[in-house]
Amino acid sequence: MKLSKDGGSIVGNKVTYKCDCLGISGGWTPMVHLFTQSGGKLKFRNNDNVFIPDENKTPSEQISVGSSNGDFELDDVINNTVKSIKIFLGLDKNMRDKYKDNPYFESCREFCEKYDQNSFDPDYDTLDLDFFIPMVKELFQKPKKSIYLQS
Repeated sequence: MKLSKDGGSIVGNKVTYKCDCLGISGGWTPMVHLFTQSGGKLKFRNNDNVFIPDENKTPSEQISVGSSNGDFELDDVINNTVKSIKIFLGLDKNMRDKYKDNPYFESCREFCEKYDQNSFDPDYDTLDLDFFIPMVKELFQKPKKSIYLQS
């Protein structure tokens, strides 16, 4: 297919390619051309002036992730991609809730919220590994109990 000389219509035969997965990279500006060509509709997001797929007007059997979905920060890309894939595959995005009654659920949730996510944040303020070396050396300097120590 190609565009007519006046740019007002498409001429030529339609070309169809069968594939299992199609990946695109959009850089800073979301690349939503394939989404719209498949029949999807866009909406404008005012806070950062980008067009993104309208989740209410998305053709079935497709998802948009990464910059084509308006996610530009790595944390957002990872978190929203995982959520989108779970929903797309029919997995429960609140799967952890089945453990709500476990006595350790709340402490685990709190730990993950406060500490686990921070371990993946390259900008999180942490102490250098050298800070911990004297503590580790002190801990292992003299064994408390050992089969090799004489009474």
